[in-house]
Order: sequence, then C-alpha cells, then structure tokens
Amino acid sequence: MNRSVGVFLLGCSLAGCGSSNDVQCNFSTAPASAPADGTITYTASITGDATFASLIYRTQDGPDTVSYPESPFKAQVMVASGLGIGITATGTAKEGGNLVVGYTFSDGTGDSPVVASAQCKP
Repeated sequence: MNRSVGVFLLGCSLAGCGSSNDVQCNFSTAPASAPADGTITYTASITGDATFASLIYRTQDGPDTVSYPESPFKAQVMVASGLGIGITATGTAKEGGNLVVGYTFSDGTGDSPVVASAQCKP
C-alpha cells in the first residue's frame, strides 16, 4: 500500500472522516418588533441527540449571549414598544435530534400574545 494512502486511511479512521451525522445548526426566529411595551419570554429546548452551542436573544440593553445553555432554557425580559425581538441559536443535532427556540410576547393584558418559534431538525 502506498504510504500516503495508508496515513490518510489511518487519519480518517481516527478522526471519523465522513462518518459523522451531525448537522450544524444556525437558525433564528423571524425578525420582529415589539408591538407595545411588554414582556418577552424566550425559550429553548432539545429533544433527542442535540446540543446548543449558543443562544443570542434581544433585550432592552442589546443582545444577550448564553454559551452552552442547559435545556430547557427560559429567560424573561421587559421590552419597550418598537424594540427588535428575536432569538438565534447555534448547535448540533444528530438524526432524531431537534433544537427549538422561540418567544412569547405579552403586553401585560394577556390579550393576543405574539408567539414565534424556529427549529433545526436533521
């Protein structure tokens, strides 16, 4: 066997070349603005074989980043009317795994909450 081919095959067997079924996820809810002053509850959850690497969600003071959050994740923040709202996630999922992020906006009266979600599922 050619030495370079043998080294390549050994490297692939150790590193798992082409054998990983991980899907790299980078996804977010659709861009939106708070329709009134109110509260947003951001959520993130995992089912199956998946992992969040980071979550970024909008607050009154700007974006807030959480690295490797535990699932389920929940954060509640107050926002002013017109503020951009949304949540973005990065992570990995294997076959059967699922990453889900979302938010619920409430203006305090409880009438007509605004709900959005997004997911990454291989």
